[in-house]
Amino acid sequence: MKYKLVNSRDYGVPQLREQVFIVGVRKDLDFEYEFPNLTHGNDKGLKPYVTLRDAIGDLEQDPGPYFTGSYSSGTRELIKIVERKNVVVQKAKHSKKGYKHRAKLLFNKLNNSK
Repeated sequence: MKYKLVNSRDYGVPQLREQVFIVGVRKDLDFEYEFPNLTHGNDKGLKPYVTLRDAIGDLEQDPGPYFTGSYSSGTRELIKIVERKNVVVQKAKHSKKGYKHRAKLLFNKLNNSK
C-alpha cells in the first residue's frame, strides 16, 4: 500500500485542495505503483500554477446561460442548464473544517502508523 498527500494545484487544478490518495495493488500482479510527477509549480521545468482567472476569466465577458434564482426554488432550471452543457455534477459532503483538514488528519494518521 502506498499513500500520498496531494495538492490538486500541483497538477493544474485552479484550487488549493489537499487529498490523501491511498493505492493498493495485489502482490500477485507484480506491479509497482508510482504517483505521477508534479506538472505545475514554481520550480524549474514545471508549468506555472493555474489561477481561477486563467480557468474561467473569460466568463466575465461571456458568461453564457447562467442561473439567477435561489438554490431551493430553481434547482430544476439549474439542472436543465447543466444537462444542456453535458456537465457531470457530483454531490460532496463538506465538513465545517473542510477537506484540507480531513486530508491532513488522514495523512498524519497513516504516517504515525508505520
